[in-house]
Amino acid sequence: MKVSSLLLKGIVLLFASVGAVFAQDQVHSMSIVDAVNFALSHSASVQNAILDENSAKAQKKEILGTGLPQLSANGSFQYFYKIPTSVLPNFIGQSIAASVPGMDPGPDYIAVQFGVPYNTSIGLSLSQLIFSGEYIVGVEAAKVYAELMSKNIQRTEIETKEAVVKAYYSVLINRKRLNIVDANISRIEKILTDTRALYQNGFAEKLDVDRLQVTLNNLKSQKTKTETLVGLSLDLLKFQMGMTVSNLLELTDSLETYSMKVNEDITYSYDSRIEYKMLSTQQQLLNLNIKRNKAGYLPTLAGFATLNTQSFSNGKNFDIYDFNKQWYPNGVLGLQLNWNVFDGFQRKYRIQQADIALKKSKVDQKNLENAIDMQVNNSNLVYENALITLESQKENVQLAEQVVKTAEIKYNEGVGSSLEISDANTSLIESQINLLEAMYNMIIARIELQKATGKL
Repeated sequence: MKVSSLLLKGIVLLFASVGAVFAQDQVHSMSIVDAVNFALSHSASVQNAILDENSAKAQKKEILGTGLPQLSANGSFQYFYKIPTSVLPNFIGQSIAASVPGMDPGPDYIAVQFGVPYNTSIGLSLSQLIFSGEYIVGVEAAKVYAELMSKNIQRTEIETKEAVVKAYYSVLINRKRLNIVDANISRIEKILTDTRALYQNGFAEKLDVDRLQVTLNNLKSQKTKTETLVGLSLDLLKFQMGMTVSNLLELTDSLETYSMKVNEDITYSYDSRIEYKMLSTQQQLLNLNIKRNKAGYLPTLAGFATLNTQSFSNGKNFDIYDFNKQWYPNGVLGLQLNWNVFDGFQRKYRIQQADIALKKSKVDQKNLENAIDMQVNNSNLVYENALITLESQKENVQLAEQVVKTAEIKYNEGVGSSLEISDANTSLIESQINLLEAMYNMIIARIELQKATGKL
């Protein structure tokens, strides 16, 4: 039985360890939409923005709580090791002296001690705010601040989406670059093999072999750099998504599936930009700040009620903590009015400062409108130029491919040189890389245009 039990535990541990390994090596296959959705749920910046909104909601409830009834309890225990002394007029001595001729009335005042050493009191206090202009405005401001934090989430999500999309296409571009380098390596290796055979048979020169070998070595070095670049860009994508960098990530989209849409809708309104919406909400808060300071001129009114009970003891018969002894209750109901009639013009100048802050915000709003106009115009211009460059680079690749074919035909027929093949392949690789850069620049330009028009 012991052997069977140990065997069973061993099998369980084995499957648990294998499951952990497979869990670590699990591949996450994601399209660009999946990557964006993952980032919106896992990105640190988005999570912090959501926490800021939750904090604003809690702050709003805190402010609302100040207008609800406030109940507090209090208690105290006092031991007078020296009972306080009071001074009273000596009415008794003076009265007796007045009735007995020649009697000394004594001092005008006598010292007496009242009370017992031990005093205990327990009480409750209840207060309720009845009217406060600052409270009313503060509740409204708390709601607007919560709206501002909600808009901050939208802004963070847009920035996160932009970063993820750019990083995703960066990985695709770098992988495409790696594929191009691999294809060129395979082609040059074949040409080099054929040239070596020709050289061994006396139909080619050693210089031809060396030139092709140099070209091949350069391509292999470029491949190593490109592989490193692919790994770095993939790690950056994981970081932007909020994914653990050690996780395995497979991209299901490709550059071939990217829509090469030529015309982008460049119609826009200022309100379509989240930055403009946030600035408008901030102006609401500044207006409420002015209103709050003006409300400070009004009085505040609150009601209150207290209920206390006290007991006294001289400490004899160990009755200090005896709750069956006599308790003496007292209570009060009342209203409290506070009105700051004159504050040395402090509130007046606070209102002036708040008004200046609002005017500055309106200046910023005009400047933002101008900046949005400039961003849309510039982004559209950059996008159109990127499209033109992309088409030009496509033509260059086609021409370079034709030049490579011609150089190889001439070389195979014995009328060309390895130098022509090397130069043609170098030009082809350069044009292919330029095409990829033009495609990436076009994608980035489109993203920037969509962001400028508020459509990202």
